Amino acid sequence: MSDRDFALLGLRPDASLEEVRIAYARAVNRYRRHLARGNPLPIEKLEAMRQASRRLLGAADLPPPAPRPKAMLPPLDVTLPGTNQAAPPSSPDAAQPPVSQPEFRGQGTEYFRIWLVNLLLTLLTLGLYSAWAKVRREQYFHRHLLLDGSAFDYHGQPRTILRGRLLLLPLLLLSNLGEAFPLLQVLGTLAFMLALPWLLVQSLRFRAHNLSYRGLRFAFAGTYREAVPLYLGHGLLVGLSLGFYLPAFLRQQKAFVARNLRYGRIDAQFNATVRDFYLALRLPLLLWGGLVLLALLIALTGIGEGGLAAALLAPLATLLFLLLRPWLQVVGSNLFWTHLQLGETRFVSHQTLPGFLKLSLGNSLLTLLTLGLYWPYARIRLARYRAEHLQVINAAALATATAAAGQDVAAFGSEAAEGLDLGIGL
Repeated sequence: MSDRDFALLGLRPDASLEEVRIAYARAVNRYRRHLARGNPLPIEKLEAMRQASRRLLGAADLPPPAPRPKAMLPPLDVTLPGTNQAAPPSSPDAAQPPVSQPEFRGQGTEYFRIWLVNLLLTLLTLGLYSAWAKVRREQYFHRHLLLDGSAFDYHGQPRTILRGRLLLLPLLLLSNLGEAFPLLQVLGTLAFMLALPWLLVQSLRFRAHNLSYRGLRFAFAGTYREAVPLYLGHGLLVGLSLGFYLPAFLRQQKAFVARNLRYGRIDAQFNATVRDFYLALRLPLLLWGGLVLLALLIALTGIGEGGLAAALLAPLATLLFLLLRPWLQVVGSNLFWTHLQLGETRFVSHQTLPGFLKLSLGNSLLTLLTLGLYWPYARIRLARYRAEHLQVINAAALATATAAAGQDVAAFGSEAAEGLDLGIGL
């Protein structure tokens, strides 16, 4: 019996067994209320209180019925005084799969030193050190992300990444020459459109192949043949539909990534529907629809002569586009993780648009005020936010995965996608 267990439950060291049971039941009810509001508390704290209750009740001078572990469990069906709300049963016989909370342990000051060294060495080597800087950055963020006490790892090789970046130079040169030669620009644009699906597939393969958990690598099995109709066909429909096809396109993207993702020999599954994405994005779609109708009304009635239309529509369109990217990030992350299943392991993501906007605006403002010096701290805050808003159900099932045969994957696709700011990732 420990005073720390009593303190964890908010009790005095001389508290009775009944007070222990009631304190734990209150904690469970508080967790249920937050869960119902879509803002669950960290599961680790509830689990720590459960263990404290077990120790306190097990240490009581009571005849221990067999088996002993079940007798130590606090009775979670306690009805609190003055309420009719009972905590859910939690006996091992009827227990739900355990829920794990990923934990990001990176620190801003620690990463600031790594970022500063990376920046200085990259400048001194005229950019050649950037490949080594990327590996140090990726290893830091992955090795400080823990799930069930085990950290992830990143295995990218700097020389491979550097070769990929050098191969990117002809693409950049071609795009610059295209400004002086219109025909070359047209040919370059067509070549880029055909190469885009391949770049995206190679990027996803490289990133997955170099990510591991508990010694096992991830893998991405998508092909160029699958990516072409997705990014060229469905992507074209977004433009033809004036943007109203975007939720369906986003769903196809997420499904393409999820269904080709593997951990060892475990294949991922994805069960989100197009309807799920339209429902989650209904408000920005309504706002966009209103903006389109307003533009059509102005065009048909001729109200906008003299620049009035631009003065009216430009601020509204700018505000909507500024909100659209974080909106898509939050909705995309929540739907991707919540509908993803990796063997017997499932996920729940509960990011919120107000919380993400507050974090993003705060990071942007502080980075601007510090002339960029706050950037490493902003990266740490974002990584911690993502970890805190993701829960993993039955993470222990990942331990049953076995290694799959893999092959080395070139970094060119990943570096090209990053260099062209295509903004994709696992």
